[in-house]
Amino acid sequence: AVEVTGDRTVGPAGPGSTKYVGVAGHSAAAGSKLVVHVRGQVQRIKSAGVIAAGALVETGAAGTAAAGTTAPIGVALTAAAKAGDLVQVLDR
Repeated sequence: AVEVTGDRTVGPAGPGSTKYVGVAGHSAAAGSKLVVHVRGQVQRIKSAGVIAAGALVETGAAGTAAAGTTAPIGVALTAAAKAGDLVQVLDR
């Protein structure tokens, strides 16, 4: 099992990880490309504000994505530095 560790990067998932995105398709050295079998689809959503890669994402105002754990819709695969940035979210 793998989890998001940075912008479009993954590493081994820790116990009870909320950043879990799928299963590695093969072994790979750190920094190498890796096939990940994901469980959802990747959506590009305009951010409501700053979102870190690996953060749980919920709906924000006016159809945006916001970092939050109240009602998560997915996990951010990329970071957003400010409101209006497009963030890639793996939906749940």
